[in-house]
Amino acid sequence: MQYISCDMCKKMINSPSHGKNYFTVKNKHICKKCKHEADREIQDKFEAEGGYYNFVEKKEEYWQEIAERCE
Repeated sequence: MQYISCDMCKKMINSPSHGKNYFTVKNKHICKKCKHEADREIQDKFEAEGGYYNFVEKKEEYWQEIAERCE
């Protein structure tokens, strides 16, 4: 059995299944709930700053934001 904990909320992920109930961003494991919340907040932040959100243009900032949330 594999044990993984979310790097954001530090909770254990029950029956981890990559892409279903946890995701990996760079080297961080993030539960589905935290990923959806972070994605929405990051997208809203970038849209408030400059109009629209394009992951290809903002991926470095996205990864940096995820890393900060995982500390």
